[in-house]
Amino acid sequence: MLPSRKIALLTKSTVALSFGLYALLAGISNLLDFDSNYHFVRHVLTMDTMKPFFSQVLIDARAIHSSSVHLVAYYSIIATEVLAGLLCLSGAIILFISLFSQKRFELAKMLYNAGACLALALWYLGFCVIGGEWFAMWANEWNGLMKAYTISTFLLASLIWINQQ
Repeated sequence: MLPSRKIALLTKSTVALSFGLYALLAGISNLLDFDSNYHFVRHVLTMDTMKPFFSQVLIDARAIHSSSVHLVAYYSIIATEVLAGLLCLSGAIILFISLFSQKRFELAKMLYNAGACLALALWYLGFCVIGGEWFAMWANEWNGLMKAYTISTFLLASLIWINQQ
């Protein structure tokens, strides 16, 4: 294999490893420090900490006040973070192995793509689209949109890079 090809595989492996660790650590952190981010989810879903300039009259019906739903949503977030992290890490490990054996490269991409797809569903669809627009997180004191957009942008860039020939 050409040295430039090995360097490309090494950078792809490193990108996959970086995001896999990030997602896995996010899930583990949410389990270890359950309350801090649970309150974030609860406040976004109940829409009870909206900024004063925002009139809630037309969207009050969107708020979810059930603590059971809050817990299901939060556990789903944690499970998605952990699963996405494990898939991306598996892809990263196999990408590192593919430095020595090209046969496993497609499997590695498939695993990373699956994990990244889950992560995009969580951070972009879940946080940016549903949290940001449906629950108006942009007008909430508990606003995580910029972080979610940053993660989504990194994910998209990593998918483009890892799926290049």
